[in-house]
Amino acid sequence: MVRQEGGHHIKKILYMSKNKQTKYSYSGNTKKGTSFWYDDYEDTYDYLDTYGVYTPKELESYKRTNNLYKLASVRRAIANFVQIVTTKSIPVTFATKSDSKTDGERVILSADVDDNFDVSVGLALHEGSHIVLSDFKLLAAVAKCRDTYKGAFGRITYVNNKDIENGVALSYPNPVGQLDAEMVNIIRQFPNYDKQLRSIFLSDGIIGKYGIVNDDVLDAISGITNWIEDRRIDKYIYTSAPGYRDYYTSMYDHYFNDKIVTKGIDSDEFTDEEVQSYMFRIINFLNEKTDLNKLKALRVIYRKLNLQNIDRLKSSTDALDLSIDIVATMLETIANQNGGQLPQGAGKGAGQGGSGNEGDPADVNEDDDNSEIQSEPGDNDQMGGVSGMNIEAKGKDGADDKAGAATSGDAGENRLSKNAAQQLAKKFQKQKDFLNGNIKKKSVSKDELGKLNDITESETELVRVGGDVGNRINGGVDCIVVKKLTSNLLKSDDFPFSRVDWKTKEAEVWAEDEVKRGIVLGTMLGKKLQVRSESRETIFSRLKKGKIDKRMVAALGYDNDSVFYTNEIDQFKKANLHISLDYSGSMSGRKLKRTITSVVAIVKACEMARNLNVQVSIRSTDAGRNGGKSLPYICLIHDSRRDSFKQFAKYMSILDCSNTTPEGLCFEAIAKYLIPTDNSVDSFFLNFSDGQPSYAISTKTDSISYSGNAAAEHTNKQVKKMMAGGINVLSYFITEQSEERFEHSHDWDTFKKSYGKAAKYVNVENIHQVAKTMNELFLTKPNRD
Repeated sequence: MVRQEGGHHIKKILYMSKNKQTKYSYSGNTKKGTSFWYDDYEDTYDYLDTYGVYTPKELESYKRTNNLYKLASVRRAIANFVQIVTTKSIPVTFATKSDSKTDGERVILSADVDDNFDVSVGLALHEGSHIVLSDFKLLAAVAKCRDTYKGAFGRITYVNNKDIENGVALSYPNPVGQLDAEMVNIIRQFPNYDKQLRSIFLSDGIIGKYGIVNDDVLDAISGITNWIEDRRIDKYIYTSAPGYRDYYTSMYDHYFNDKIVTKGIDSDEFTDEEVQSYMFRIINFLNEKTDLNKLKALRVIYRKLNLQNIDRLKSSTDALDLSIDIVATMLETIANQNGGQLPQGAGKGAGQGGSGNEGDPADVNEDDDNSEIQSEPGDNDQMGGVSGMNIEAKGKDGADDKAGAATSGDAGENRLSKNAAQQLAKKFQKQKDFLNGNIKKKSVSKDELGKLNDITESETELVRVGGDVGNRINGGVDCIVVKKLTSNLLKSDDFPFSRVDWKTKEAEVWAEDEVKRGIVLGTMLGKKLQVRSESRETIFSRLKKGKIDKRMVAALGYDNDSVFYTNEIDQFKKANLHISLDYSGSMSGRKLKRTITSVVAIVKACEMARNLNVQVSIRSTDAGRNGGKSLPYICLIHDSRRDSFKQFAKYMSILDCSNTTPEGLCFEAIAKYLIPTDNSVDSFFLNFSDGQPSYAISTKTDSISYSGNAAAEHTNKQVKKMMAGGINVLSYFITEQSEERFEHSHDWDTFKKSYGKAAKYVNVENIHQVAKTMNELFLTKPNRD
């Protein structure tokens, strides 16, 4: 929108036409900035409505736990945004009951971030940018001086009032001088900000000369400083990272751009010459209905701000200087309107025209949430005048600078209804709270924060899978992907693969013997897999070109020109092996013990090879503690590029199987973490499974069924995708049936449908059979069929 010549409003100039902005429906909310990257699926858990085995309380707790995965994912995304914009690794955490205010070191998010994602991103980016660009030492200095000032003034006034009541000489006959003396001692602690603090808190300062500085004036200085600081910071971000403007727009729409505010700006509310009126009008300067003739000094203040050149301010100190100048102009105008004196409540305190309330002992140590100049976001699309706004708003009649402001006594005044005025007052308070960092943030409990930290530490995320299975899984299902097993997660009630002793709170060790046997077998197997680290040189002689063979030089005299040779070195590339283990309940007992021994042996052998990295993942469904089935779950328990074999052996002695087998769903979830074959690495995928992909949840409204041919076909599709990426696949069939019987079993038929030519049956404890199939795998060129 562009201002018409002769118009009277400051118009919003949008960076992108609103009718062109993408609207993205996500959980019933409109999301603009996230539409290009946020996964396109519903985040509800409607399919978890009821299991029959869960009580409503247990089910609600379960949903809450799963929602923490969402919160952790969102926090990770926002932390990435903050790091990109600020180029610094700034911690991002969630609010708790005792900790919800960004402190200059961390960005603290509200726990309802997923409901207001764009708003939360905008706020996080802004808080992060203030951590980088704002001077929090200045903020702390002003806060301490403010607290000291209020406390000293309250004490001095209280003591003098008591003296008057008792008819004795005043303890402080020169209260202003006493207050100055105490403030000088405090200000000396902050020599870098001496000028600014003296201007505010001493009686001969630019602000102090108008009398005792009451809360209204201190709030105005804080709020306007923060508003100016926001304009300065926002211009920097808007210039350096324009792609994030949509997040800022959403944030300011949420906190500042409101219909009732616009109505208030256009009305004759807040037109009395007092501090609160100026505060309301100034922090809403960027509203399209702003009229600079509503108050006497608005136009002068607007020119002092010079928003289109706000980047002339290089520091928080510059912002405070400008704020002090603006508040001084405001106070001078208010005083002039009242015969050279400030009215009660407009700037003077008790004993100098004020109400005297500051002298109440209850005020001496009062906690003041607005005592800090918190750097918080500002307004809408015109951050700091970046929009190029270079005009001044004129009055409704097009009058010039000499036009008088409308007052409450003017004829034809435009006042809001009582209800609308109350709504405006609430919105104005919300804006002031926003500027001072007092933003209400939904908190998480201590227990939830612990789980969130576990999720973050283990790099856990939700991946939507199974969308192509058909009507058996409507819209897909979330798979929990844990990229790093940690000690804390291992002991968590939400981790499905370990048993925790209720007394010691430690995970129980149960498979030490199987692990020890695997280490012994692995040492033997490692010697049989050394072929990948060997190289072979072949020399081809008696050639007509190449390098001269010194032994054949004499043959040149006999017209023999075949005296050259070449050599070829046959050496394998580096290799990466991903081992995926079926840890469903059907693998329990002998099958799991044999698998543990074999896998430990293979990882030990890979450790002995010089050019072979290995990862191990286990898969099933998450904590069905009460017999219920829930989400597919896959956990990367070992990565030789970062983890020690000793740690892996410890984990393998603890991990236990449970629940069902969402085979292909888990493969789909980790597809992006598998390393495709390229010119520098060969990749292999080794699977251990007992045959039947199976996963189901029955609810009141829906049924997820993943089994039989449909599940086998989906699993086979994921295997083919791996092969298409150049990954060689080998899948071991684990069974307790004899060799004569298993080939006729339904499990083996389903296994072959799932893995095709990659399906193999071997005795996984027979080191010779394992070595044979592994070497066949390692020496085979990538199969992309």
